[in-house]
Amino acid sequence: METASWATKNEVIGRLRMAGLSMKDFAVEEGYDPGTVRKVVSRYAGSKRRPRGALALQILNKLRSRVSG
Repeated sequence: METASWATKNEVIGRLRMAGLSMKDFAVEEGYDPGTVRKVVSRYAGSKRRPRGALALQILNKLRSRVSG
């Protein structure tokens, strides 16, 4: 199943930095394991693939809302 692509990994990292956060900071603040967030971003950022797992989708949606708003 294809959907609109997510921002690339570097765009995600850059937008988090503009918000004063690292990926690890975001993960800890949201209650996720930093390694899981790193893997999800690496796997799906810049991809048209939609995550199958609920946790991966939740992480990406929170990232999107955090860095776009």
